[in-house]
Amino acid sequence: MRESSKKVLSLIFGSLFIALLSGYGWDHAVAYEGFGATTPGGSGGEVVHVTNLDDSGPGSLRDALSEGNRTVVFDVGGEILLSSAIRVTGAFITIDGFSAPSPGITLRGAGLSLFGTNGAHDIIIQGIRIRDASALSSTDGITIAYGAYNIVVDHVSIAGSIDGNIDITFDSHDVTVSWSILAGSGKNMLIKYNPSRVTLHHNIFTENLTRSPEVRIDQAGTPATDTTLDMRNNLIWDWDNGYGTFVWYGPQVNIVNNVYSSPGSLATDREEALIVCKAGSKQSACQDPLSYAQAYLDGNFSADGLGVKINSGGNASTPFPAPPVDAEDACSAANKVLADAGVRPLDLADQQYLSLISLSTCVADLWVSSLSAPGSAKVGSVISVTDSTKNAGPAPTGPSITSFYFSTNNTYGPGDTLLNSRTVPALDPGERNSASTSVTVPMGTPAGTYFILAVADANNDMTESNESNNLNYRSIAIGPDLIVSALSAPRTAGAGSSISVSDTIKNQGADTAAASTTKFYHSTNRTYNSGDVFLGSRMVPSLAPGATSPGSTPVNIPSGIKAGTYYIIAVADGDGVVPESTESNNTKPKAIGIP
Repeated sequence: MRESSKKVLSLIFGSLFIALLSGYGWDHAVAYEGFGATTPGGSGGEVVHVTNLDDSGPGSLRDALSEGNRTVVFDVGGEILLSSAIRVTGAFITIDGFSAPSPGITLRGAGLSLFGTNGAHDIIIQGIRIRDASALSSTDGITIAYGAYNIVVDHVSIAGSIDGNIDITFDSHDVTVSWSILAGSGKNMLIKYNPSRVTLHHNIFTENLTRSPEVRIDQAGTPATDTTLDMRNNLIWDWDNGYGTFVWYGPQVNIVNNVYSSPGSLATDREEALIVCKAGSKQSACQDPLSYAQAYLDGNFSADGLGVKINSGGNASTPFPAPPVDAEDACSAANKVLADAGVRPLDLADQQYLSLISLSTCVADLWVSSLSAPGSAKVGSVISVTDSTKNAGPAPTGPSITSFYFSTNNTYGPGDTLLNSRTVPALDPGERNSASTSVTVPMGTPAGTYFILAVADANNDMTESNESNNLNYRSIAIGPDLIVSALSAPRTAGAGSSISVSDTIKNQGADTAAASTTKFYHSTNRTYNSGDVFLGSRMVPSLAPGATSPGSTPVNIPSGIKAGTYYIIAVADGDGVVPESTESNNTKPKAIGIP
């Protein structure tokens, strides 16, 4: 059958299934994705009612799953205590836990076995809880094995299984596990013994010591000939002193946009989040060349601060073929998974498991990564400032506001003047948005040095991993600024002699400087102070921004001074009558020798 035809049939069967169950309280509309998504399940077959919570017998779940071509719905809610696993016999079956009245359906003591040797294929399991699958005949919560195929496990919750919560083994293929909670097991999920075409998306793996999941072809490392696993948008949390995901002995896998964190583990154990055996692997388990696997890793996020290291273990440059999944960045997906995975409303066990998960570091982080503005301006002028606002966090943002303020210092405070704001569009992780914004220097601002502040997320609309790094700033000089741009005098002059001193006064500020006086002093050092000897002065006219005034002034060297090296110091605006943006740059010295 052509792939497009399969998709059309899947949509038709899905619509029929939703319509069929509308009378049984089922309102959990699902569009299945991944390798198992084309299964119709029991759509179009008989509707079989579970009418009691017995382990077996008429009206029981075990009896309802003894044949295929059916949708199993529940007229009762509560806990079914199982003495052994229920073997699902036949094909084209949907087990719909969402049809059950409150408190839903929980299987305890054992789970479900889907064996291809029992004809198991085209099966949908949704909306059920499985707890403590530890009966001798069932060590897995759900076992998918011996060539079972076209399987969807969606919105289930499995915890406390003595072996795997879900194992997919022995030639099983075309399986999707989605939007489920798999918790509290020493060994969580094994995908082994020639499995293929498995999709894991939007699941929570939590409080499991190992296998979240473990993926391998066989003991000998036979190279896979098809995609083994496509794993996207899952949350893997707290593996204690074990490991998270382990890929070895031959599979081909895509592991993309998942969140990993084990905050209570030792640092060495947190680094075991995502292991792929390949040439050069440091793990002792990967020293056997037969253990090597092929893995495409991208976009996975470590909430434990492992950074890019968590994606560095891959050895495939492009992903292996897999049907599309409506995936997104790791952190956005993790937050959605926390809100919707499993069977809702959550039972007490799932409430406890999920209460231990914190995604406080898995959020956006907005900051103004660059800012440019003119170095000077006049009062009332309109200037352009250009900023780049960047999302440095691992999660995307919605639209935000970057605001610009006029301040007397480089820290934002309530006394700062809002100049303007701009809207920043939604940003993906690592994305930045740049724009120029017009602002007006406030009227009545005295001459001086001020700061243009740019504040990302100025309205505090975003939850950020770091709220203290939103600010960037640039200094701006307001008003005129007189300097002595040039000064010349004879290299030597005798005590008591008359010399000519030439200077150029420049207004390097952005506003016009009023007329001023330049004064000249004789000093024993390069720095002007009150003990220096006044030699003379000259008048400087009003200067527009950028204008200069050159001039020469006759002065007399003091008589009676000893031979040595002295300095002629020119002081622009020597009377201090012109308010300037900077008052500390008005002097310039010139050495002069006295023989």
